[in-house]
Amino acid sequence: MIRPSPFLVKPERWLLESNFSFIFDNEFPVLKGHALVVPKREIENFFDLNDDEWRDIKDLSQKYLKSLSALGFNLVVNGGEIAGQSVAHFHIHIFPHFEPHHMMLKGGYSNAFGHLPNYYR
Repeated sequence: MIRPSPFLVKPERWLLESNFSFIFDNEFPVLKGHALVVPKREIENFFDLNDDEWRDIKDLSQKYLKSLSALGFNLVVNGGEIAGQSVAHFHIHIFPHFEPHHMMLKGGYSNAFGHLPNYYR
């Protein structure tokens, strides 16, 4: 995984900042507004967050999504290389959704991975 954190060395890409975290403008956005919420403390794992950091990340994510007037959102964590984490600094991907025609597939990730539950069929 990538070390040291590329998020900390580019504060000009920070969109919002709070006591314990910041929103980072994703360099390779999947959707309009795709950003990362990142704790200022360089930790690798979700479970290393303390309570103050977790509350701060939640509050900052909510503030960001409200500022965009998003109709919906996905928050995604890739925990470990096997799950797709490439930067060794914990972060959450924020995928805002604005238009109904760009909706996530019914059933979300279950459908995307080919395991749509019977109650959706």
